[in-house]
Amino acid sequence: LPTVSDLDQLVEPPDVVIVTAPAPAVPGILSAAGAKGTAVAVVISSGLGHGVGSLGEQAHTAAREHGLR
Repeated sequence: LPTVSDLDQLVEPPDVVIVTAPAPAVPGILSAAGAKGTAVAVVISSGLGHGVGSLGEQAHTAAREHGLR
């Protein structure tokens, strides 16, 4: 499986992305993955938090905007 530091390095959209990044980067990565056409993301990151205004909520919103699961 290829490992890239930026989704723009991929020609084709991946079926699945596995995100292992610091919490503040996760919402942007999910948004980029969804915009590229990725269907599924697995997030392995701590510190996303819960509730209104949290990085977890931002990540969830970014994923849902593109139908990312």
